[in-house]
Amino acid sequence: ALAGLSMGAGQADMIGLAALDRFSVIGLFSGGGRDFAQRHAALLANPAATNAQLAWLYIGVGSTDGLVLPSVRPMHEALQAAGIRHTYRELPGYGHSWPVWRHILYHEFLPRLFAPPTN
Repeated sequence: ALAGLSMGAGQADMIGLAALDRFSVIGLFSGGGRDFAQRHAALLANPAATNAQLAWLYIGVGSTDGLVLPSVRPMHEALQAAGIRHTYRELPGYGHSWPVWRHILYHEFLPRLFAPPTN
């Protein structure tokens, strides 16, 4: 697994999604997405292969995050249009701040990351 928040989410996006042979779970918290469709054209072009390698892609952002929401939402839309499985969550009323990252990490990402697999 590889995850990051803010600039770390951008790094997790660039590093993790370019190395799906090493990372099958990626968490992007309030970041990533800049020029996503261009940088990850191969992933979007072959969703079956991407879905086979990617166990879970989590993208979370605050609904009032003016810093990264303009690039994160189009990333979600590109993944959705391509048919690549992912979890996308906009937390209402949150901006680019610690409360959104704490909620994402503690209540959404870590519990599922360490949960037994379900069939």
